[in-house]
Amino acid sequence: MNHSQDTSHQWRPDDDDILPSSADTPVVISAGDARATIATLNLFHQFFRHHASETVHTELRAFCALQGWHPLCGTEALLDDLGWHTLPLQRALDTTTEHD
Repeated sequence: MNHSQDTSHQWRPDDDDILPSSADTPVVISAGDARATIATLNLFHQFFRHHASETVHTELRAFCALQGWHPLCGTEALLDDLGWHTLPLQRALDTTTEHD
């Protein structure tokens, strides 16, 4: 399969997906949803960092390249994001549960 020609699964944001004026607007989700999201992101992060085969990493690099990202730097950035994006969720959850 020639990955460079298959764009049928390439994600392209809709106008509704990008709202720069409201990017920092707080949202409300349940603590359970926040915990589940954190757990899922952490599992993906752990899988890709410690358990995924070289074949999986090769496919991830190809995916990143299809998205227009640098195949190596983009892959590392994507994996870093899995970990980093859990931090604000965890902080918000910790702050909320500290006040309960």
